[in-house]
Amino acid sequence: MHQIENVLITGGSSFLGHHLVKHLELFLPNLKSIRILDDAKFVKTLDYESKIPREYFEGTVLSPEVLTEALFGVQAVFHLYEYKSHAMIPDKEKFNKINVEGTKLLLEICKMVGTVKYFVFGSAIEVMISRKIHTVHHPEQGRLPFDTFAFPEYAESKLAAEDLVLAENDFQTFIVRIGPMYGELDTDSWVMGRLRQAKKFNGVMQVVGDRENVFQHTYVGNVAYGLVCVLQKMFGDSSITKEITFLLDDTPLLEMFKNIEPFLNARNYHLSKSSVPFYPVYLPYCALEMIVKLVNKVVDVRPFVDRWPSSGYFFTYFYNWIFFKRVKCRIFVQYKPLYSFKQAVDACLPYYANVEL
Repeated sequence: MHQIENVLITGGSSFLGHHLVKHLELFLPNLKSIRILDDAKFVKTLDYESKIPREYFEGTVLSPEVLTEALFGVQAVFHLYEYKSHAMIPDKEKFNKINVEGTKLLLEICKMVGTVKYFVFGSAIEVMISRKIHTVHHPEQGRLPFDTFAFPEYAESKLAAEDLVLAENDFQTFIVRIGPMYGELDTDSWVMGRLRQAKKFNGVMQVVGDRENVFQHTYVGNVAYGLVCVLQKMFGDSSITKEITFLLDDTPLLEMFKNIEPFLNARNYHLSKSSVPFYPVYLPYCALEMIVKLVNKVVDVRPFVDRWPSSGYFFTYFYNWIFFKRVKCRIFVQYKPLYSFKQAVDACLPYYANVEL
């Protein structure tokens, strides 16, 4: 067993990164330092007493010099830095460069510095989401055929990074597949997307589909606490390595529009009284996507459609059923959500009520 004195969080200035720093402060108070590597400056905005010294390293996981400096004397790494996009035409090269090559470089430098003993990789549930079948109570084992992924380029890059982590033998590794989150400091989630959409239409969120789809959401504070639980589990048992788990909580498995309603109401927004059928919207959008991709082979149109979501996004969030088994995180990791659903909503409603859209 190796004492954990210094922890590095890549992507530590992210939505999840901020909450992870908070929960490391709360549950690992004997740390000597929390190091944050990101290309965005970390500014403490959550409400907690900060006692552990923080060190900020400006850069990305593609900078060997910055990585070497940040990793010197570090025992545990949380690798959260990534490129994520559900755009109609995502940047495939960027997926590979950051998510795959960046992870590879980080692992190599972890081995080079020689002090890292624990490596926790933040993967994504997109590696298990199909656009052909419902994803209902799926366990961590097994893989989908590439041509069935709802977000193929992103999922492929995260799976490639997972393979690199699973192949590592110099230190203990644990992969955590993280799904959509909500909570304070959220800037780009499904919740924020719907709030922005409602704002454009005078506070009305248009309902699409039959309102029977289900997508599992998790409060960010519980994910952050779960990551700490994973590290503590590894610290307590040197045989634990090359594991994969989901991190889920008690957020109700409701249909998507029911889930968003409390956050809409916090801004005096509301759902539309009528619903637009799913397929009359989805199929023309698929056709539009095909045309845009064909045109993009001749002329680069990505700057013009950068904010247009993929058809896989529509299928996933407005039609599919997606929720996972949580036996492993509860029993093996011994993780129990720190915050109830009511506590989570009470904590983040003021944020969603006042955040700039």
